[in-house]
Amino acid sequence: MSLLAKVYRVLEKLEIAATLEEQVLQKSKAVLGEEHPVTLSSMHNLAWIYRWQERYQEAAGLEEDLLPKRQKVLGKEHPETLATAHNLAHSYQRLGRMREAIELGEAIWEKNRQTVGGNHPESLLSMFTLTWRHKRDGNHTELAKLLEDLLARFQKVFGVRHMETLGVMVDLAAAYKSLNRTEEALKIFEEALEYKRMGVGMEHRDTLRSMQNLATFYHDHGRFKDAINLAEEALERSRNILGPNHVATLNTMHQLGNLYYEAGLWEKASTLEEEALEKRTSVLGEDHPDTLTTMHNLAHSLWKQHRTKEGDRIAKEVLVKRAKILGADHESTLATMKSLADSY
Repeated sequence: MSLLAKVYRVLEKLEIAATLEEQVLQKSKAVLGEEHPVTLSSMHNLAWIYRWQERYQEAAGLEEDLLPKRQKVLGKEHPETLATAHNLAHSYQRLGRMREAIELGEAIWEKNRQTVGGNHPESLLSMFTLTWRHKRDGNHTELAKLLEDLLARFQKVFGVRHMETLGVMVDLAAAYKSLNRTEEALKIFEEALEYKRMGVGMEHRDTLRSMQNLATFYHDHGRFKDAINLAEEALERSRNILGPNHVATLNTMHQLGNLYYEAGLWEKASTLEEEALEKRTSVLGEDHPDTLTTMHNLAHSLWKQHRTKEGDRIAKEVLVKRAKILGADHESTLATMKSLADSY
């Protein structure tokens, strides 16, 4: 069953892979025990699947359970122990738990640097976590310098078109964008997307992510037609590859809805936002911040079409929920309050 779960993982059939791996873990714990190597490997695999599904809270919970067990069974500096710590740092980062992510990531980098050297593949992967401190602090100049150094190292060790190298390229492009180094950023965004098309192909989730990044770049620089075309392609592929209810697909719908709105295509925007609202309510819950953001945007699209009563009704519902969940003085609550006032 574990081998079958791995096959589905490779095929990116993650829902099936997660179900199978959950069964493997349950049986391993019952038959072999909580600390058996097979059980620990199953925990590692399941956490990996959860992270790819963007189920970061569940991934972090598993990794927090797994890390002390691997430290006890294998030792604190065993490669598999360090791999678990590295993955946990990434889960923390995705959850916005930046202090914990930075502390853990930097500790792993230092251990790897001391044991296998600064240019070992494992060291380079952990070295990337050093970028988190600069991102958190908004230090884009130092971030760009670090990423330039990282990119040169990754290209040498992994190769120019390796997925890890391309990930560094995308981050460097984003740093250049923040520094208004527009032409350099655009060149790297487009180059990274082309490498991914040629490498893992159009059906890979990392290619979809690069399409979204480039669409955002086009939007930010007034190239609405290019942005919409790319986002529409990304949404179609995301629906086919990840499924219509996947969080990443819903995020792409949100992005495309924003593009339609800003291009003055308000009917298209509201149609897409109504679909996104239904799905986000089902997947995330009616009070999730992303669900409320979709409602807020939908109200604006309806107002633009002079569907005032519908827009007002939705905006009032958002206002009540945001005030209750986020607080009356939260910037999102105030934004909805202002929107409602402006609609009258």
